[in-house]
Amino acid sequence: MPLNTHGNVSTKKNAESEFTNIFSKQTSARQAGSLSSVENSAFFNPMTNVATTRRHLPHWAQSGKLVFATFRLADSIPQEKLIQWKRERELWKAAHPEPWNSKTEDEYHNKFSRTIDKFLDAGYGECVLREPEIRKIVEDSLRHFDGERYELQAFVVMPNHVHVLFKTLAENTPADILHSWKSFSAVKINQALNRTGALWQNESWDRLIRSEKHFDRVVQYIIENPLNGGQASSLSQMPLNTHGN
Repeated sequence: MPLNTHGNVSTKKNAESEFTNIFSKQTSARQAGSLSSVENSAFFNPMTNVATTRRHLPHWAQSGKLVFATFRLADSIPQEKLIQWKRERELWKAAHPEPWNSKTEDEYHNKFSRTIDKFLDAGYGECVLREPEIRKIVEDSLRHFDGERYELQAFVVMPNHVHVLFKTLAENTPADILHSWKSFSAVKINQALNRTGALWQNESWDRLIRSEKHFDRVVQYIIENPLNGGQASSLSQMPLNTHGN
């Protein structure tokens, strides 16, 4: 069972204390040898087939792999910033035609995905996920098929976006899992807010986890994101068994 450390972290000082305690527990567990290792089979395997799709963003999928995904509210990034980002990305892509190797993909994410993260952490838009009732709808959606279609490793619900680290199970794809989360939660949230129309940005961002080091970086990012973003809406993760075993 995951340790639920979520709740409203009202001040930066409280947040720093909470997250420091989490890191201390993780460090102690590693030194004691009680943290299990992620199975190598859960990481992206460049030697086997990759299902690739794209709309505006590239999406890679392999069965039974760890995935880091982000989905955001439709109003979470100002249009003028998004237009500039898209223009710069198209110029970069013209100079880096696909297919990409892992190094080129890393460059893409470092240059463009991190920029999106900064936009999101600025807290633009209505930020309806800040409300406890709305936040709980998202949390319940994420947990609904945990252990059946996927295994949750860590997630954080920020005021205008969600980060999730999970492992796909059986033939369930990241795209199908993300669609399920977003469609179910959108209906419930619109009902709760007595509104209609698009809630989530149509396309999500996702990336296969490359290694245990990559896994640890993502867990750390999820833990720190509420602090770096200025406010924690909710945090759920496995501090003493981050690998979900």
